[in-house]
Amino acid sequence: YAASLLPGTLERDIRDMDEVATVSPLVVRPVEMIKAGDPSRESFDMQLVGYDPEAELGGPLRVVEGKSPPGPDEVVIDKVLSERYGIEIGDRLVRGSKSLIVVGKSDQGDFIFTQVAYTNIETAANFLAIRPHNLRTFFLVTLNDPAEREQLLKRHIPGITLITGEEFADKTRARVTSNILPILIV
Repeated sequence: YAASLLPGTLERDIRDMDEVATVSPLVVRPVEMIKAGDPSRESFDMQLVGYDPEAELGGPLRVVEGKSPPGPDEVVIDKVLSERYGIEIGDRLVRGSKSLIVVGKSDQGDFIFTQVAYTNIETAANFLAIRPHNLRTFFLVTLNDPAEREQLLKRHIPGITLITGEEFADKTRARVTSNILPILIV
């Protein structure tokens, strides 16, 4: 699902559905980064999540240090990423000629093999050079009445697959674990 690219105009169409209370567009992409000043051989991978802070969906679950939401060219990183690579608030994370300033640390964004960093959706689109600029990876939706979930899931929207949060988590978990080769030392 992270490979999807959806037109940003879908946000308006989704928002116009009677069942929908909130829509939050997301841009999610894996990126290879380095901490400014570190040799390039010390790069690390992370999932960069661009979200709309005003929608209050899709951002860090809990900020444990620093500020949130991140402003332009700012990022909130998971504390495990901070610990693993010695990244602190105020450090710059670099990819090519672009960089993001770390302004906060979050909790619960560690997925064992990769960690998550959050920025606003405009910064993510610029940083990742997404063209056209309004493409999105996902739209998170809350409903006016959760009882209408099944009704909405049955609705056919050309080119769009509607799934629950549980289905998304299961599919993501399956994708991640299908790439794991267990190595046992006896």
